[in-house]
Amino acid sequence: MPWPRKTDNRPFQTVELVFAGVIPIILIIIGTMGNFLCIFCILCRQRRRGRSTYIYFIFLFLSDTLSLYQWNLNYIIMEFNDRIQLSDQSLFLCRSIAFLSFYTLHLSALFLTLIAIDRTLILRSKFYRTHMTKRHHALIISIVIILLLFLLDGFLLSLGVRDERTDQIVCYQSFNTNIMFFYDKIYPWIHLVVMYITPFVIMTLGIVLIIIKLYNRRINLQSNHQKQRLCFMLIGMCAVYMMLTLPNRLCFSVFFSRISNQEYGDIILLGSNTLLYTRNATNVFFLYLGSSTFRKQLAKFYSCFHCSMPQCSNRIIPVQLFHCETKSDLS
Repeated sequence: MPWPRKTDNRPFQTVELVFAGVIPIILIIIGTMGNFLCIFCILCRQRRRGRSTYIYFIFLFLSDTLSLYQWNLNYIIMEFNDRIQLSDQSLFLCRSIAFLSFYTLHLSALFLTLIAIDRTLILRSKFYRTHMTKRHHALIISIVIILLLFLLDGFLLSLGVRDERTDQIVCYQSFNTNIMFFYDKIYPWIHLVVMYITPFVIMTLGIVLIIIKLYNRRINLQSNHQKQRLCFMLIGMCAVYMMLTLPNRLCFSVFFSRISNQEYGDIILLGSNTLLYTRNATNVFFLYLGSSTFRKQLAKFYSCFHCSMPQCSNRIIPVQLFHCETKSDLS
């Protein structure tokens, strides 16, 4: 959420530089590389890329990557360019950033929620496991979610005006009073439901049901250890989502008026935003912990990179390193 930044003294500016400049650069690098490695890992497994859970994972990784850029890039430029924001350079950038700032967050939240629903039903419903986990079903559901959220957030593309008196661009504003009323009074509640209430309730319920099922003797067998690893990975992702997004919502919905009046208010608000977007860069760590195949593929990437160095130019690289495997170790 946007808010007017204050001009702080140097110690506070240094901390703000870290939260809004240095850490976002790290998140973009780690998140971009990690999310695309995750996508590549899924696409290289023939059985995996045809299952609903992994279709949703691909959309989650893509939306997380877009989410990292839309907020972090704007604030990186602002911190290193004398507080000049990218969104102030043109109406197109102003409206695009306003739209993507909510749209990508909503996509990430709902796709992670959808993964929790999918894995819970796979474990507990034979009908769903048999008939609803096909790739075409997952693609249809994903496209429907993308279109519905576009209809919900699309009005943000109209926010952003040019002040005729100063010839400056003012973001998150409109001359249409109905749009401004919807944005100021109604949309915050929609954002709260889509981004927080719905994911929190469904993820919590899904985590409880998954844990109960995992401790059931019928599934707690050695032959199903792959399913257990995937479920524990999902539990970790959902738990981290709730822990990292809750401070942001508390800061902007409950304590905003109190925090914004403090001298260090910008630091707290920037820190909560940084926590919020940190989740978008953590997928690779969960996949690394939850998938032995992903760890093996990373080892192969490292071998390929190491053998491409000049000192290894005469070595023969096994052809297996350049082929995608077809056997899945995760269900």
